[in-house]
Amino acid sequence: MAYTTEDGVYSRTGFNSSSIQVVTEKSEAEVTILVDGFISDAQEDIRSEIGYPIVINEERHYGDGNKNIFDLGPEDDAFAEEGNYDPENNVIEVYNAWFGSFKKKKPYPENCELGTEDLASSWSGNSTITEDTTHQVHGSNCIKVVFDSSNQYAQYPDGSTTVYLDKIVDTWSDLFFYVKATNASATFTIRLYDKDGNYAEETFTLRQANVGQYIWLDLDSFDTVLDWDDVRVQYIRIYSDTACTIYLDNVCFSDSWAFSAPSGKFHVSVADNISSERSPSGGFPFFVTYSYDPFLASVPRNIKGAAECLAGVYLITHLRGTKYQELDFEVWNETMEADTPFQRGGMLGIKTSLEKEYARLMRKWSGGSYGVI
Repeated sequence: MAYTTEDGVYSRTGFNSSSIQVVTEKSEAEVTILVDGFISDAQEDIRSEIGYPIVINEERHYGDGNKNIFDLGPEDDAFAEEGNYDPENNVIEVYNAWFGSFKKKKPYPENCELGTEDLASSWSGNSTITEDTTHQVHGSNCIKVVFDSSNQYAQYPDGSTTVYLDKIVDTWSDLFFYVKATNASATFTIRLYDKDGNYAEETFTLRQANVGQYIWLDLDSFDTVLDWDDVRVQYIRIYSDTACTIYLDNVCFSDSWAFSAPSGKFHVSVADNISSERSPSGGFPFFVTYSYDPFLASVPRNIKGAAECLAGVYLITHLRGTKYQELDFEVWNETMEADTPFQRGGMLGIKTSLEKEYARLMRKWSGGSYGVI
């Protein structure tokens, strides 16, 4: 999320696109690109000043015997000052997790996004596969798969350019993903293929139609046709035994944990294909290290204003350079008078004012639900 907009910069500075076009001899579209670039620069400088990304080290969470999905944040941590930071919908990445005193291996891929953030063209199959931006739970989109009949499948990666996973997966314990389906009676099959087209498979079902579910599949319980100790997985397929539509997201190989971002969900394995697995017992501790952007979900008013001021400073610096050869920095045309802000004194005065306002707004940013840790 951008901290402000082109119109926000104009509102703060008193300039407009037409006047900037006169000074710079750029088109309206080129001026938009120019101002958006200054906004981006201002945003990066603000992030640097606040220590972006904010890292939370070894945040504590405790099992209760019922759940295996935890909300990241200070509420479960008796040693954290509750409410002094708010990562909900702002989480960037989870770096590490400890189950008690045991540090767990990072998922593959580390961002818990195998294929579902890629273009739909990275997939293949005899089903219809497109990208979707309305049902995702992780990242910015998910994959929509339409099965018109039984035994249709979707495959990742598509293999058409000899690009395969080529991964030893036995170092992880689970396959994790999110899925929502329009047909609750469907049975789905996940297959892991080797280079020769041999596969191991597992099936799963969903409890309800049109309600998303996080699925854990224990890799040791897959078909024993292949020994994943020394056989590399080349591609993955998902089959349906009936017509339905699914939304697939948050796919990864996991050492019993995964995360969903930016929502800030921390998941612990309760494998759907092992009847004896239970949710983490009451009082069992988990320690999670992650990062978040406090302004990812919403931008506080003072930060928006600070971005506008700093982008305005950059804009004025650019305009001063552009017109430096004209001694008085005057812009004369049918819409402007000689005392416009583009005179040298006027521009320097605005620049100084914006710099002071930027400093004031950044001093005002001192916490609440966005506080620095």
